[in-house]
Amino acid sequence: MATKSLRRERSISTAASTLPTAMTSSTVHHHSIPYTIFMYKEELRKGTAEFMRLSKVKLHLTDTLITKTIQNISQYDVAEVITIDQQMVFKKRLFSKMHKIRKLEKMGLKHIDPNQISEDL
Repeated sequence: MATKSLRRERSISTAASTLPTAMTSSTVHHHSIPYTIFMYKEELRKGTAEFMRLSKVKLHLTDTLITKTIQNISQYDVAEVITIDQQMVFKKRLFSKMHKIRKLEKMGLKHIDPNQISEDL
């Protein structure tokens, strides 16, 4: 009985250790959108997520959705085009914030609060 329990724990820990790999490496893996969203939610649920890692995933998701939407832009009305524009502005601001944090980290600052980064820097 103890052997079955140990095997189950090992299989669960192996599955758990492979689950966050889409978000733990320095590059964003190009999984399907639903899977990427699932992984993003898992990281948020754990509460151990780093801003830069999650931002990379957000940037990837936003870029993918914008690209797919623009391919079919002729089918959309004005409200949907405005939404696409808002997504592009979000992407630009997020990229800018990530760039600013990288610059501050290169200058030697640690534990930078992303909420304290202004648009003016």
